[in-house]
Amino acid sequence: MVLPRRLLLCYLGSHLAAALYFRGESSSTPYRQNLRNIGDASYVGTVYVGGQPVQTIMDTGSFDLLIFSKRCVMQCGKARLLYDDKASSSYRQGEAFTQHNFGSGSTMSLEAYDSLRIGPLVDPNQVFWEVYDADMPILYSGTFQGILGLGPPESSITLAKRDATEAKSELKDRVAAGTVTESQREAAKNYISLPSKLKETKSIVAMLKVQCFSICLGKASGSPGVVVWHDYPPEARPKDMFTTVQVAPESLYWSAELRGVDLGHSASQHQASSRIDLGCKDKSCLAVLDSGTSLLVMPRFAYEEVQTIFSDWRRNGGDCNDLSDLPNIEFSMGGTLFSLSPESYVGNLKVDGDAYKTLPNLTPFMPQLVEQSMRREQEAEILGEGDHTCTPLVMVMDMDLESEQRIWILGMPFFRQYYTTFSYQHGNASTHGRPVARSMSFARSDEHCRPTTKSNSTGEAVSAAGSLYRMQVDASKIHIPQLHKRHTN
Repeated sequence: MVLPRRLLLCYLGSHLAAALYFRGESSSTPYRQNLRNIGDASYVGTVYVGGQPVQTIMDTGSFDLLIFSKRCVMQCGKARLLYDDKASSSYRQGEAFTQHNFGSGSTMSLEAYDSLRIGPLVDPNQVFWEVYDADMPILYSGTFQGILGLGPPESSITLAKRDATEAKSELKDRVAAGTVTESQREAAKNYISLPSKLKETKSIVAMLKVQCFSICLGKASGSPGVVVWHDYPPEARPKDMFTTVQVAPESLYWSAELRGVDLGHSASQHQASSRIDLGCKDKSCLAVLDSGTSLLVMPRFAYEEVQTIFSDWRRNGGDCNDLSDLPNIEFSMGGTLFSLSPESYVGNLKVDGDAYKTLPNLTPFMPQLVEQSMRREQEAEILGEGDHTCTPLVMVMDMDLESEQRIWILGMPFFRQYYTTFSYQHGNASTHGRPVARSMSFARSDEHCRPTTKSNSTGEAVSAAGSLYRMQVDASKIHIPQLHKRHTN
């Protein structure tokens, strides 16, 4: 195939810039890893640990690699799918152990090492946490056996230092009270030594020398997503394709300053609507980009406004088959304007037998589920197997940082509309050479999860496609953000 000169120059220019950026490393060729869509609420990709395939969530909201193994004494999913360290000749157990807290539950893990392969990317001796105990109802469905944390690697050490400080304080109190046991002393010793151990290990990002990776999720219900490892840096792309935002200083997460959140104009171009304030006007908020959280998460005030708008829309004949009369969610992040169409916060929720096992964990974040259930009972309706309910697909979470800055979590709906590239800075002496989160870059995505130039973007007209883009979210697969546990424990 012969490319036109204009396209050839663009092609060669982007590849040359990328090659210079990666300093000629052979591992820098972009690799598009497919992510399987599970109920429009979870996406998993295959990684190989010790040669064994593990269905893994790619989570920008956590920081470590967790692999659920056959050692698990409680419910960790379907046993035949779990990692078996006895079947790997390259497995090696470490000395440390730890607990991880996620919004969907908690795990206990042992430090372990084994070979790791993601497509063509190989690390023969990758550290990970081998889960031997879990309290996570979402594991009942057995749809994933691993969590690959893609959050800033340095944050893992920061959090371990906090845990070490708490362990020291608790041990001191117990010793003073004369109530400390030998097992408690050993547990405290483990947590106190963990930060130094983590400094000696390298994250997946460091081992694979990842400068940039990108995440994009398909727009249509049921469509897959992708993680692009060693993606081209945004500065190597056409100038009008990406908008870059610097990561918020001193944040543990991929995050940026958030201002001026509104329910803006109706998605249907012919109908005007007044703007409704959702907060972050007088004082900025923090937006956390979390690919492991199923829905948008917002403060209670904003959540209640969305519920009110939805209720008014339903009373006026609104139906999930056509969301075009609902307004977009509009906001400024890092000084750049963004817009999410109604499909990002309204759709169908599937509640069946499996979902009832996870509803106790879910209803505090989606209280409308309780109200809808009561309304059905009053109307003498029976929630049938596989029933789909048209509802706001948002979660409420009242969290403030120490600075009293409110938090919004931009979960999977954001990645369905924006191709997002995460960029690291490597070799920082103050972080012992560990990669540091530098910036996030955003471009509207096309139907094939490719970034588009702003002039060719059709993102603003997403709602016009109707039911194709309406989500059919399986309630039993919904993931609650880890951030919730970090700020409530």
